[in-house]
Amino acid sequence: MPGSAQSLAKGDHADHAITGILARKAWFSVDRADAHISYAMGYQSMQHPSNLAGDALAQKIAVFRTYAVDDPVIRGCLDDASCLAVPRFGAWLSREYLFSEADLGLH
Repeated sequence: MPGSAQSLAKGDHADHAITGILARKAWFSVDRADAHISYAMGYQSMQHPSNLAGDALAQKIAVFRTYAVDDPVIRGCLDDASCLAVPRFGAWLSREYLFSEADLGLH
């Protein structure tokens, strides 16, 4: 695993880290004008308080439900309440910590 993946995605699965590295390389290979890139904290977010509610939480759960349909590990995610009750994953859904390049010391 490349060194930058290890430093930016501590505790995450290698496939998540590598995907992030490839997405970042693709992002910087095109003209992005005034757009910016945000980095999401992965599994480490479980050490932080829940910070999503309302529409933002509902949107994240909707995306998770789409994924859950094809993942046999995640069973019982049928609506917002049941998704939030899925062991380990439910608590993660209510968290989203985003960082900029500057926040992470990437320039």
